[in-house]
Amino acid sequence: MGLTAHLVELWRFRQLIWNLTARDVKVKYQRSWLGFFWTLLNPLLTVGILMAVFSFVVRIPLPHYWAFLISGYFAWSFRSQTLNGGVQAAVGSAYLTRSAYFPQEVLIISSALTRLLEFLGEMAIVLVLLAFFHHKGLPVSFLFVIPLVPILFLLVLGLSLPVVTLAVYYDDVVQAVPLATMALFYASPVFYSVEMVPEGIRTIYSLNPLASLLGIFHTALYRGEVPDLGALIALALVAVVLAFAGYAVFNWKKREFAEIV
Repeated sequence: MGLTAHLVELWRFRQLIWNLTARDVKVKYQRSWLGFFWTLLNPLLTVGILMAVFSFVVRIPLPHYWAFLISGYFAWSFRSQTLNGGVQAAVGSAYLTRSAYFPQEVLIISSALTRLLEFLGEMAIVLVLLAFFHHKGLPVSFLFVIPLVPILFLLVLGLSLPVVTLAVYYDDVVQAVPLATMALFYASPVFYSVEMVPEGIRTIYSLNPLASLLGIFHTALYRGEVPDLGALIALALVAVVLAFAGYAVFNWKKREFAEIV
């Protein structure tokens, strides 16, 4: 079956994807008074620690450093949590495909969509905070969140699917994911700006698509400037290519998952 046929088959299961996503959200919050607050708590604590360290100890020279951090950190958090959720869905729920047939990627996509809904809520709060306390108004550049969100989703999915595939085959990958996430955290402009990267290595540094994406988030949200449209279009193309490539790798091996896990 070709890639197009796989996508057509996946579309047939769109209702199942939505039902699984709705179930995950309902189960996560139905017995919690504070609900969405718990989703915000971990990233807010991390942002608070980063603000304290890089405002008072290391002192990164960026005005309104809190605004810079929240402009990109939640996008980064979406990436790391989506990857972890995808690995857990593939490894922990593969048995479901033995009792009823559906494409294995349904589990991973529904997990990613659950996290996406939470990310949209986080971004709504971020935009309000930045508009009121940083920009003292509503910059036109905030509209670029609309294309940035699907670009982020495709980029993260494209990077996650090959990792998920490897994680099914090798337990070592599951153990290595947190280490790789930590390394990528420091190799991406989460707590520092792209301009702080030495020019001599900036070309190599820019090969990391997450670095380019976070740079655009900072431009649109923190600086309140319209991003370079050429860079945005190029990043969108990269995200689409990576999503298709990652999906092709996943489809190549997914039929073996239920037998291995």
